[in-house]
Parts: sequence; structure tokens; C-alpha cells
Amino acid sequence: SEMCYTLDAAELMAKETFVKVIDNESLLRYSKFLTDVFNEPINIDSDIPASVILFDAMDRSGYVKKSGRSRCTKQLSDDMNTFYNHIGISDVSSFYQIQRVLIGERFEFTVVCQIAFYLGMKAEDLIKPRISSSQIDREKSSHYMTDKPKIDWAKYDIELATALEHFAYDIYNGISSGRPERVSEKLIYREFKLPKHRLEVLPRCQSILARYSETYEEAWARRIIWAYKVLKIEKNDGQVYASDLRKKAGVKMKNAEQILPYLFLHTEPETANIIKNIMIPLLMP
Repeated sequence: SEMCYTLDAAELMAKETFVKVIDNESLLRYSKFLTDVFNEPINIDSDIPASVILFDAMDRSGYVKKSGRSRCTKQLSDDMNTFYNHIGISDVSSFYQIQRVLIGERFEFTVVCQIAFYLGMKAEDLIKPRISSSQIDREKSSHYMTDKPKIDWAKYDIELATALEHFAYDIYNGISSGRPERVSEKLIYREFKLPKHRLEVLPRCQSILARYSETYEEAWARRIIWAYKVLKIEKNDGQVYASDLRKKAGVKMKNAEQILPYLFLHTEPETANIIKNIMIPLLMP
């Protein structure tokens, strides 16, 4: 309810216009694979999950034991890390992400594509699979077992904490969205699709959330400071008005009185006083 949507000209936002030529053949093939999958029309009548399609490729690549009742997911994860690091990809899917996809709980585009590309699949194999009912049954029997291994919570916490740290930093500083936002527990649960109370058993993740925790008023103050600095650049150091701040920051100025004390916590006194003087008229009856 406090978002103010605006459109920005691409010519102003795209700062880097130079062309970088890449001669890494493996990296080029990987990039083309992602593009082909993204652009390939999807058959909306197909109800075959990605986990079944990838399991079939794993089976053909030797990552499923002959009995069909056990997958070599850890080996697959280790081999993928080696492969992608070798071709120059640093953001490789974690064991946790791969595992969630392979049991049908997650469907991230990059994770699915990294698994498929490593297993030698084509874009068409992923989007228009030829899977029989017997193959679907074989996949189901591979993970609906009574002797499932216990979760290594310490390892799970470390792997999730790495992804959470990047996510929280991004949201807090507005790297992807362009504007700083508040990192909330609800947002984390929704982003990572975590079961209720899962963070309670993950101390590393809890500490990250605590580090980024703040009140709404403090988050609004950070957004107003960010908006002021951006406006000063856009206006070539011209006059910035309260209406400009409200529109750019997406913060209702009826909360100005609660926001003012936090300005001095997140910027230098001189800037905080300037913003305060812009907002003070809003406090007058």
C-alpha cells in the first residue's frame, strides 16, 4: 500500500553499453541452453513434473542405482560444482537446492537448467519430455521410502545461511529492486518456501535475520535517505521537496514524526538535518 510505481527510461538506467566478447565454448553453450529453455513454448497440457524429467536423465547418466530405489544426489551435486566451476560459473546450485528440485518441492529455473545441462539434456527434452507412466512410477518409488536419512541440520543451516545472507543483503540495500527494503521473517519464509518454525532450529540463519532486523520506521528512514541522495543526483543538486521524497521513497509522510529520529542513525548529521528540515513542515498542524 506504500509502493509508488514509476517507469524509468532504459537509456538512463543502462549505464554500461560496451560489448564483452566471450570465447569460452562451454559457457556459450550453457548460455544458449538457458536462452533456448526460456524461449521454448511450454506445453501447458503436460502434467509431468520437472523432478520426473530430471530423474530420467539421472538414471541414464548413472546417478540412480540399478534397483531404482536410491539416487546419488550428493555425488551429482559434487560433480556439478566441479563442472560449473571449471567453465567459470560461480553461482552453482547448492546440494539443498538440487535436492528440493529432485523431490518436487522447488522449481527454480536456474537450478533445473543447471541440472539438465550438466546431464546433457537438450532444451526440448526439458520442455517437451517423452516420459512413460512406468518412468513416472520409477521416479516415485525412488524417494517415497521408509528409511529416509535424517536431515543434517548443521549442514542444512550452513547451506541455507549462505543463500539467506545474499538475499538479505540484496533486499536491505535494494540491489535488485533499486530501493532499500525491510528484511522480515515473513519475507524469508516466503522466498525460501520454508515450513513454519524452521528458522527456530537454524541458529546461523536466525543470527542473519537478527542482524538485519529493524522496525518499519527505521526501514522507512533508510528509504528516505536513499531517495534524497538519488534525487540530489537527478536534480543536479537542485531543491528536493517533501513530495519528491514521498514519491521516490514510497513512504507516507504521515509517519514523518516516527521516522525523524532514525535519520541520524543511517547517515551523516548534515544530510540528516537537511532531510529533517524538508520533512518538518509536514509535522505542523
